[in-house]
Amino acid sequence: MERVFWNIFTKIALPGAIAEMLGWSVIKLAAMIEAHYNASTREHAAARLGLVALLGPFAAVAACVVVVIWKWLLIGKLRPGNHALWSRWMWRFELSYEIDLLLSAPLKGLIGGTPFVVWLQRAMGARVGKRVVFLGAFFEHDLIDCGDDVCFEGTAHTHLFENRVISLGPVTIGDGCTIGKGAMIIKWASIETGVTLSDASVVLAHEQLRAACSYAGNPIEVEADLTETMDLEQAIEAARHRASSAWSSIRGEKIAKMLARRSTVGSTVTNPVASL
Repeated sequence: MERVFWNIFTKIALPGAIAEMLGWSVIKLAAMIEAHYNASTREHAAARLGLVALLGPFAAVAACVVVVIWKWLLIGKLRPGNHALWSRWMWRFELSYEIDLLLSAPLKGLIGGTPFVVWLQRAMGARVGKRVVFLGAFFEHDLIDCGDDVCFEGTAHTHLFENRVISLGPVTIGDGCTIGKGAMIIKWASIETGVTLSDASVVLAHEQLRAACSYAGNPIEVEADLTETMDLEQAIEAARHRASSAWSSIRGEKIAKMLARRSTVGSTVTNPVASL
């Protein structure tokens, strides 16, 4: 009976209540703005619409802050190890996961590839270097060690369930690596500097990928070895340059999409005012 109660409480009741409280707070602020301004005049309508538009970023920041606070309160810093599936630690872990899933997961799709998502990952405990493009997914942030000039579009599985026990382990990604879309990295895997992992490839647990090589497949195989045509330092530098170029390209695309979205929103906001 205790197990049933905690499953309902941690997976449905409390995460939903936190998300609903945050949503109603935003609605309440919008209602207060509506009550403060007289909607019958053009200037007041413009001010009202502008303030309501600011509630979106405010709600996004508030959601991230809530996720970070609950993570550190519930489970603190995650470390490699094993935990029983029906333990109280596991219930706290699932509660933190559900809150993250409800509040910040939708936001990550909007800010993916920007510095904002990297700041969020660092606040959650991940070690993330400079000039990192993050478009992938992982949950146990404390178990991620990611270097500089990395383009990450895959998934890091830092936990597995084995015989009703959750097993946690780290994933290490070196400088200048490119992790393709849909690629999967299992716990205890280590990827050295300058590695390129193709789309939909799988790195199994405890595998170590050599520096300056390209890998693909499931199971993975060496697709190309840059050290065959140049020395190791040159190969690593070439791989870092390729990852840095990908970072600049993806960041430029993200900024262009955000500007296009902003111009679309701007036109929809100004039209109602002009018609008053």
